[in-house]
Amino acid sequence: MSEFLAWKKNYGEYFGIGKEQDEYFHKPWPKNSPKELIETSYFGFNIPEAGINAEIYHWAHPMYGLSSGGIFIYKGIKSNQIDAAYSNWLNYMPIPEDMTNCTYENGITVRMIKPLSEWEISFNDKSTSTNLILNLKAIMPPAFRPAGGHFTQALKTSGELVLHGKKYIIDGFFTRDRSWGDPRSEVKKDPPPAGWHAAVFSDNLAFHDFSFESPELNPQLARRYPGYENGKNFLWGYIWKDNQLIGIKSTQTQTHLGIRGIGPTEVKLEITDENDEVHILNGTVKAALPYAFWPNLPAFFCLTEWKYRGMTGYGDTQMGVYEQFALENLRD
Repeated sequence: MSEFLAWKKNYGEYFGIGKEQDEYFHKPWPKNSPKELIETSYFGFNIPEAGINAEIYHWAHPMYGLSSGGIFIYKGIKSNQIDAAYSNWLNYMPIPEDMTNCTYENGITVRMIKPLSEWEISFNDKSTSTNLILNLKAIMPPAFRPAGGHFTQALKTSGELVLHGKKYIIDGFFTRDRSWGDPRSEVKKDPPPAGWHAAVFSDNLAFHDFSFESPELNPQLARRYPGYENGKNFLWGYIWKDNQLIGIKSTQTQTHLGIRGIGPTEVKLEITDENDEVHILNGTVKAALPYAFWPNLPAFFCLTEWKYRGMTGYGDTQMGVYEQFALENLRD
């Protein structure tokens, strides 16, 4: 595969087909694969009442024979990676034999209880009195992208976090992400900001939207980034509602960049689904941290509180910001 699947659009197609085997490494990895080939495993949790969000992310780089990843936890809105409440990330680790049942060299244990349904994640950092026991159970079937190589899935989370000696109960929702067969180049690009948005309100209501900013809502962006008008800015997403998986046709995305001019503090999504129903979600960022494990694409990871038709939900907003946009918009 030569195209970055995460940005590949499939007009008129909403979902692809996957299988339980997609939870595992897609071995054997072809020897002639692009050197940037990756497989990723992304989990996490949030504790909204404490303003806490946590990302648990691991990448395998088969052509280099190594993996990278770990966990970072943040509280409140921060503008520097060093402001994380807790960070444990290693760029150079062996690839585990089985990503569904392993302990990485960073000390994080990942164990799948049932494919596409239930997971347990744990670690214990005695040096900082920080430890985690986390259970994650699916509230919906995985939503596979039509381009292949990816699925996203909302989960119910439960467990306990001890952060620097202070105990917190985990009882919420999170949206996981799994990718494979995708060569992700670290070469610099120059698109507008892209937002990966997840909002979960209950066992029967969840949204996922991945889209660039809508230039028609921002004249400055329209002049700077032609070609991303409504209908062209949307990449992929879904709505899980009343036990149905519903596709998305388009999204108008407008983000207030209140963190030094480049990081999100408020988000408005106007989503049109496959049945032409319009859904308006208004998000307020409650915690944020820039984290540059991919240095040419610093990303803001955010705990967002979402409002939708009188309901309140929570989930991640991730916004990737390439260098040129940052240089043009960064402010002290």
